[in-house]
Amino acid sequence: MNYKIILTKNIKYSDVQSENKIVFIVDSNKQLPTFDSQGGVRRQFEELFKAKICFGYIFLQAKNENAIFASAKIKKLPRNWHYVPYSKLNKNNCKDFDIIHRAMQKLGYVSDFLI
Repeated sequence: MNYKIILTKNIKYSDVQSENKIVFIVDSNKQLPTFDSQGGVRRQFEELFKAKICFGYIFLQAKNENAIFASAKIKKLPRNWHYVPYSKLNKNNCKDFDIIHRAMQKLGYVSDFLI
């Protein structure tokens, strides 16, 4: 079973008129960190990102894939990993966009009736 890890960060700008931006950690292909449960999700994450992880709510459960909220204090992202704003992601450039969109809904930032 694969686990997609949702790590978000809220970027605040000093300008009062600008909005906060929600960013997600994705790789160079704009995919979420994904780990196989066979290898120990926690161990794989901590080896890659050199940070302790705290797992939260599993918000998506499918046949062979789960998505889970997590938190981690990552000091430096490994090569090929980036913070990308939600506004820069879409179905055409991000394979995991539906999962990220669902995470935004669960976090209360996006609603289907607003789209």
